[in-house]
Amino acid sequence: MESERQVISDIVHALNQTANLDQLLNRIHVALKRILSAENCFVALHNPRKTSSNFRFSPTNTTRLPPRKKWTAAVPPTFSAPEKQS
Repeated sequence: MESERQVISDIVHALNQTANLDQLLNRIHVALKRILSAENCFVALHNPRKTSSNFRFSPTNTTRLPPRKKWTAAVPPTFSAPEKQS
């Protein structure tokens, strides 16, 4: 439980200290890796005016992915979302 609190504290600190979005996302990723497997951590920002999304962060690829209208097409067909528990 203490490690989770420390990660939350580190993320809040990063939010207050980092003005650059890419640096902030990287710092959040580094913090999360301390308590969970985050190799598949991606962040996409949605632009409602253009109805498109842009991947801003990927831990395995430091370059930005090109914008696409439908990123769900990029999800491997073997992926299945976990079912909701009642």
